[in-house]
Amino acid sequence: MRIDSFLEALSGILSNPEELLVAFEEAIHLGMNQLYVLMGREKLRLVMVIQINPFAEEVLSLVIMIPLGCGEAQPSMESANKLARELGGVVMAYGDCSSVLIGYDGSRDLVEFIESISQKVLGEKANSRFSVEHYSYDLFLEYLENT
Repeated sequence: MRIDSFLEALSGILSNPEELLVAFEEAIHLGMNQLYVLMGREKLRLVMVIQINPFAEEVLSLVIMIPLGCGEAQPSMESANKLARELGGVVMAYGDCSSVLIGYDGSRDLVEFIESISQKVLGEKANSRFSVEHYSYDLFLEYLENT
């Protein structure tokens, strides 16, 4: 998918789409092939893990990571696995933290994919747009520890 198409698709569900545009512009300028975007909405925080080809300006792959918590704050493995199955994803455990990872395969609309994850996690349709809270090119662990 072309980066401009990706940005256009997401512009309708973001309260600050210009932040995502800046993230991609910087990644392209720096020749980065990974982009990590932390987004929030109501009680949901997720990270879009985006692999890009900065020279062809294409999104190569997208994985949504939903941090579940660390230590006492994380749910039981049974609950985490149940959520992962409902979302069509897998549980990733790292240290005393865990997340659910869901890959986007392009078989349905990108916004529909993200909205369906949001609705399943929140238990209802959200009343607000996502906000881009932070982005990075190589500090993946920052999101794992601070979510």
